[in-house]
Amino acid sequence: MTGELLLVEDSHNTQTIVRKILELQGYSLETASDGISGFRKIEALMPRMVLLDISLPEMDGMEVARQVRAHKDEIVRKTVLIALTAMASAGDRERFFDAGCDDYLPKPFRSTQLVEIVKKYMSADFVPGETATPGMLRRKKVAEMEAFQAEIAERQAAADKAAAEREQALRATPKTMPAPRKKSPATEEPITDRSLTFEVSDDFLSALLNPDIVEPTDPVIDED
Repeated sequence: MTGELLLVEDSHNTQTIVRKILELQGYSLETASDGISGFRKIEALMPRMVLLDISLPEMDGMEVARQVRAHKDEIVRKTVLIALTAMASAGDRERFFDAGCDDYLPKPFRSTQLVEIVKKYMSADFVPGETATPGMLRRKKVAEMEAFQAEIAERQAAADKAAAEREQALRATPKTMPAPRKKSPATEEPITDRSLTFEVSDDFLSALLNPDIVEPTDPVIDED
């Protein structure tokens, strides 16, 4: 897609970030750092889409847009122009469209917003044409743009909410404690013959054999 995307932006930091985001999506990006060189690159490269910063040195983005729309070459006139700006009030939006911008992306923007707007206008279904004229057509364009921005913001809010809920659920999950180990039964000392051994004194034996103490048993009489 070389030459199909051009970023006119005086901040080199923004250039680097936008380039990384779009290259990850498979796009190739050309850059310019001021309005005059940006306009010259539009004429030379004839990109399909231009991300155009409004506050530019040498020539501001509004003047670049006006010169693009007034160009003698039809391909240049039909270039898709997306204004990048921190000015996002209703009056500013009207001025962007009056100057010839097709849409705008307010700063600071999320990477998802940038990717969505580039995909929208780089899609094969989108046919570049002349910018909306003042009046009802322009107001319709403003309404479409606001609806698109609101949809992107809603998607991002839903994604942020889902991420927060997942994190909260992980924190609330009780940690499983390991089962206590069963104590092995105490081993009893086996009974041995030695433990049952006891001494019998001579006095005890004499007492058992004393005829005065032990009564004699009656003899068994055989009646036969």
